Amino acid sequence: MLQIHSILAPVDFSEHAREVLAVARALAARFEAHLDVLYVLEEPAFPSFYQAGAAALYGKAPDLREQAHAALEQLIEEVSEADVAHGIGYHVRQGQAPEEITAFAEEHDTDLIVIASHGLSGLTHYLLGSVADKVLRRAPCPVFLLKVGGKSVLAPPLAGPPDAG
Repeated sequence: MLQIHSILAPVDFSEHAREVLAVARALAARFEAHLDVLYVLEEPAFPSFYQAGAAALYGKAPDLREQAHAALEQLIEEVSEADVAHGIGYHVRQGQAPEEITAFAEEHDTDLIVIASHGLSGLTHYLLGSVADKVLRRAPCPVFLLKVGGKSVLAPPLAGPPDAG
């Protein structure tokens, strides 16, 4: 049986971040696991096209990291830490999201990654790819892929067994 002691929830501060974090928190509570929440400050995929903008942006990386840490703190406060027995850690890294997520999971012996799928398709998916897809292919551990924006079928089972009656 799969032992889950450490869960990683990468977030992007989209409108679905709370949904992903809520599912990750519920899983962490269920398995009595530690929960790490990770935000990646993305570097441009094609830096030569963005050199001036990238230099200006990443020259301010400490400010961006501080803002990201503050936003993570606020997001975590909104999802009660009381249910997570082994605590919640929050982290900010800089780089390409798929690489940073999988590297973090490997470095911290993560047992499960809970990540959102935004459902990109067509040209957008072809040009940009999907962070979730890349993480799924490269992850050193199982990945719980959460289709966001839809009706959650996971909430009742995570809440516990149904009442016998």
